[in-house]
Amino acid sequence: MESKSFILSSAGLKNIVINDNEDFIIILGEQEIKINKIFAEFISPKISQLHQIDPTINYLKLDD
Repeated sequence: MESKSFILSSAGLKNIVINDNEDFIIILGEQEIKINKIFAEFISPKISQLHQIDPTINYLKLDD
């Protein structure tokens, strides 16, 4: 049996069409960081897991 493989890289992110209405907010104390929802899922496995449970979640609050 012949196996096939492919390589994933972050370079493909430049081809994503970004909708400005899909921001995700990371709250660190009093500071808010806005990032596109797709990029937030890419950089954080926790955010990706949250969106698998509830895709309407649009913020993550991290307390000290």
